[in-house]
Amino acid sequence: MIHLAVCGIGLGHATRSYAVAEELWRRGHTLTFSSYGQGFEFLSKNGCEPAHVPSVGYGVGVDGAISVKKTIVYNLFLPVKVAAQTLAEISIIADADVVVSDTRASAILAAKLRRKPVATILNQYNLLLQSEKHQRAAEFIQPMLQAPQLVWNLSDKIIIPDLPPPYTLSEHTLQLPSKLTTNVVYTGPLTKPILHSRQQIEEIRSVHGALDKPFVLLVFSGGVEEKRALVEWFNMFGEKLSSDFVYVMSTAEPSAKTDRRLGPLHIRSWIPDLDLYIEAADLVVCRGGLTLLLKCILYGKPMVVIPPPQHGEQLANAVKAEKMGVAKMVDQKNLSPENFEKAVKSLLRNEEVAERVENLSEIAWSCGGVAEAADSVESLY
Repeated sequence: MIHLAVCGIGLGHATRSYAVAEELWRRGHTLTFSSYGQGFEFLSKNGCEPAHVPSVGYGVGVDGAISVKKTIVYNLFLPVKVAAQTLAEISIIADADVVVSDTRASAILAAKLRRKPVATILNQYNLLLQSEKHQRAAEFIQPMLQAPQLVWNLSDKIIIPDLPPPYTLSEHTLQLPSKLTTNVVYTGPLTKPILHSRQQIEEIRSVHGALDKPFVLLVFSGGVEEKRALVEWFNMFGEKLSSDFVYVMSTAEPSAKTDRRLGPLHIRSWIPDLDLYIEAADLVVCRGGLTLLLKCILYGKPMVVIPPPQHGEQLANAVKAEKMGVAKMVDQKNLSPENFEKAVKSLLRNEEVAERVENLSEIAWSCGGVAEAADSVESLY
């Protein structure tokens, strides 16, 4: 039996863990799950019956920016929360042979206390906290944010769901010590890629009136507040976007039933077959979450990336994607219909961008993905 303990912040952790779970199911394994927040909701929706554990997280302002003050307040009792999570996991994993932790320090601690092997899915070894207003406070708590490194170091395997060096998007937040390298495997994107037929792609484009226009897909990952900030912006300015493009936006709310139009913008609460929409799109607009960025690269799609303000990890991912020539980063604070569509136009029908994206796509397809992740988990039996 294998237990998957999934970080519940946003949907990226849950979707990639679920992709690994599908491969392990295919190989005949019995699985159990635990999570909280959006991860718990996603896993429940997909029939995993996860155990609910106490939540942890960080503070976010109304504009989706990471708030140092709220993060400090929210985590005043972090040791208590982690202890509560760990106690819960100790009970949950009693019958497990192997534990898989997707960025869950408590699950690693529980596995070690139970003397069980653990594989950790990780793309942020160094936690980055940025602040424009409270730099001293950020610098003061930065050393404390690195405490999880002591826990990551206990992992028997570290699965990095990213491209191998020098193409690693999350290189700035990894910087692993040399003593861990023998336990590390770069799997590439943890997703179950499906190449859809030309008919399926044309049907999607036809439904949205994009047979003769560029099709731009907007998908916003992250915490509730981080998603809401951009969704509200496009709700306000959707009608001002150019009718030269077709825009489809998912608000990434599995339980909602939104389906409406604002000029060229079609707003939906949930897109069940996101891979098909990404493959059908000419360009994807997103935050800087690693899972979605890599999925876009896998399907060969350029990106306009709008990372949450002061979110060190996603900002670093966006900078690397732009440096590799497959994305344009737009600062949320300077976001306007004009500079947004300027970024869109700079990427569409750009032969150099198309060539770079195609090259990275080939690298992503050559990685082991969920099969290699499953191999790493099975090696711990």
